[in-house]
Formats: sequence, structure tokens, C-alpha cells
Amino acid sequence: MNLPANTALFTPSWHAELALGYGRFGDSTRPTLRRHLGPLRVQKHLYA
Repeated sequence: MNLPANTALFTPSWHAELALGYGRFGDSTRPTLRRHLGPLRVQKHLYA
């Protein structure tokens, strides 16, 4: 027999931090800071 899981004891979550910085270089904007903690990462910068 399967017993129901007690969800009060288990919360599926993780801690993550993401810091991004951009700087102006002539007529373009470029990434100047890229720091992460945990599973978050920037794969591609989208900027105009």
C-alpha cells in the first residue's frame, strides 16, 4: 500500500542569484558583468 507524501516536509525549490551589468561602448551595448549562483545562467544576451 502506498502512503500519501507529506508535502509539509518537502518543498521542491532551490536558491539562485543572477547579477547582470551592461555598458555603453560607442554605438553598442555590451555585457560588463555576469555573475551567477545556482543553476541560472545567461545563454544569450538580447539587447537592441
